Amino acid sequence: MALTLYDTSLISKLENWTSKTNLHLYSVTDTRKLIETIADEKNDSSIKLPIISIIRQAGYEIINPNKKVLTYDGLLLDANEKKSLNLNAIPINITYQIDVWARKFEEADSYMSNLVFNLINYPTLQITIPYNNSNIIHNATIRIATDVFDSSDINRLSIGQYFRLSVGINIDDAYIWDTRVRDVLSLSYIPVEI
Repeated sequence: MALTLYDTSLISKLENWTSKTNLHLYSVTDTRKLIETIADEKNDSSIKLPIISIIRQAGYEIINPNKKVLTYDGLLLDANEKKSLNLNAIPINITYQIDVWARKFEEADSYMSNLVFNLINYPTLQITIPYNNSNIIHNATIRIATDVFDSSDINRLSIGQYFRLSVGINIDDAYIWDTRVRDVLSLSYIPVEI
């Protein structure tokens, strides 16, 4: 359990920032459909610009692949005489690309500038880890790449039809999560007399 929690939280953050604009937001799973639609000339007219799309790289990087206390005996969430609930974690790095698509370069540039300001000034990403009705909150940090680049010429069929500016972000304090309910062992006390 990891990637979809971060995807959902990132989309929610961007939706909050763009809710009062005419931007359309495409999530990680919808972006694949968006690119297929743009590549298909018959469906190209149905796309409403400007839009923001998010692409997650195929997987994630495991930051520390070694066994640590956090990986097998992490945070104790709840315990009673019979059961204990532990949250174990492995640190990972998730990389995304955020694209701003618009009909005019100036419009794409304006939206990207606002997005960069928001990402730098409000980098906290709040993740809710659901398990057994205990929603644990984890705060992660969005780190923005140092370069914003024009990726308009990626699709040669549509040169000049739209402009696309892209920026990379990563979350290097992300985790994959594992929650375990364990039986609590107890020792019986036997009095010893001398």
